[in-house]
Amino acid sequence: MIKIHLLKILKFPPFKSEYGAYSAKAIKKLLPLMRRGKYWKEENISNEVKERIASIIVRLESINYDKSQIDEFVADDDIPKQLLKSFLEFKGKNPLKGLNTYQKHAMPYITDILKLAIYPIGRVRKI
Repeated sequence: MIKIHLLKILKFPPFKSEYGAYSAKAIKKLLPLMRRGKYWKEENISNEVKERIASIIVRLESINYDKSQIDEFVADDDIPKQLLKSFLEFKGKNPLKGLNTYQKHAMPYITDILKLAIYPIGRVRKI
């Protein structure tokens, strides 16, 4: 039975390299946020990510974690309302632990995304 599955897997054509391929740089940014349990260490998380999360928590504390006030008082182009709302569950908890997939992917790249919005690349080759 296992041999049949193994043969099917071996015959499966390889994926194109552009699909689902994370660069080494992306993995290095994401891995500290994805680790759990004894493998998770706060000192492995970059200062940039820590500062971004601290900024989110300060904004949420300023409105006492009131979801109804996010749109009006604390959301802006720097930190979108969806990201702020995703951190509401961290009231009284360590916001660096237990991030969901959306948060893990947004934190390392939010500043890169903002830079692209300010300074458009222009051509694909420049990426």
